[in-house]
Amino acid sequence: TKDYIEKTLDKINPDLIVLTGDNISGYDVHEKEDAEKAIREFMDIFEAREIPVAAVFGNHDDEETKSTKEHQLSVYESYDCYIGEKGFCIKDRVGTYNLPIMKSDGSGYGFNLWLTDSGTYNTENDYGGYACVYKEQIEWYKDTAEKLKKENGGKVVPSINFQHIIVPEIYDVLKKVDSKKPYAIPHIYNEDEYYMFDPEQVNYGKLNEKPCPGYYNDGQFDALVETGDVLAMFTGHDHTNAFGVRNQNIDIYTSPMTRYKGVAYTT
Repeated sequence: TKDYIEKTLDKINPDLIVLTGDNISGYDVHEKEDAEKAIREFMDIFEAREIPVAAVFGNHDDEETKSTKEHQLSVYESYDCYIGEKGFCIKDRVGTYNLPIMKSDGSGYGFNLWLTDSGTYNTENDYGGYACVYKEQIEWYKDTAEKLKKENGGKVVPSINFQHIIVPEIYDVLKKVDSKKPYAIPHIYNEDEYYMFDPEQVNYGKLNEKPCPGYYNDGQFDALVETGDVLAMFTGHDHTNAFGVRNQNIDIYTSPMTRYKGVAYTT
């Protein structure tokens, strides 16, 4: 995994690295010391190259481990290259924040990055399944976006959102098909429904497994559409998917995992 990360960095030479959650497998590193060691395995690579890094948490980072999100964040923050923040925290969510990017001449905002803790597993109701972004996080996003807009002379600041769990609206732009069609994948919560890329929609990459959003929805994607600043969303979570689709002028992308065997997961 580390070799793959190194070779990818050599090829791309990025200005910024965003870790999209499940950065470690909590169930493989039960003790705090082991979780810290796991994080340092990949953060040492980024630090040596002096590449800025931001991160969000996924559903496996703090699963079955004594290392809380707060503890893991303190490990990230021990690196000079880490530019992420604790940000807006509520309930089990740690690390919902934004990173404005100034114009080169310093005249205002040129761009903005949203980083959102999309949670782990649903404990809000009896539906089960994965979590979704809380209403309180959505309100924080709307308020902060409005503040940025005012500071930017009344103009919306174009943005990208990064989070681990994909939004349920992903299925709105896939095509429901007969289960016998080649390459069709079942809906995560309704195994009798099958989906594949819709040839009439904008599609990129490969749909290798069923997308795995939360079972319920507090309206995050609707808020992004209404606010009008987000051009694209990048998510982790779906281990072998590497695709993009467009829904209401927002590109929704999945980032594939880098893990082979060991501790590094999606980047």
